[in-house]
Formats: sequence, structure tokens, C-alpha cells
Amino acid sequence: MEDVTSSAPTIFLVWLVLIFVGILAWVYWPSRRRRKQMQSHAEIPFREAPEAPEDDERDAGPRNDKKDS
Repeated sequence: MEDVTSSAPTIFLVWLVLIFVGILAWVYWPSRRRRKQMQSHAEIPFREAPEAPEDDERDAGPRNDKKDS
């Protein structure tokens, strides 16, 4: 029993390293199906921002014109 408890941390460390390497492989080795989606997400910072609405369009929301008397 002492052998199992002394080697458990080493086995756990190896298990965690394998999980970490698996996650890295999954992230950096995208499938063909996800490649277009990841490329689209990578281009987000370089897209042009939509134009701001005109003043008339911005003020089209409900108003609260009650005056305090």
C-alpha cells in the first residue's frame, strides 16, 4: 500500500500533463470544419466598424418630457 501512495502524486502529475497536452493539441490543431469559423473570428479586429446612426435615428427612442413643477 505504501508503494501506491508514494507513486500517486507522480501518476497524477503525468495525468495532468497529458490532459494539458491534449487541450493544446485541440486548440492549435483545428479541424477542417472549425477552420473557417476560427479564421472568421481571427479577422474580427480588422473589420471596419459600422457607421454611427444619424442624430434623428439615435433620438427615436421614448422620451420622458415631464417637467418638474
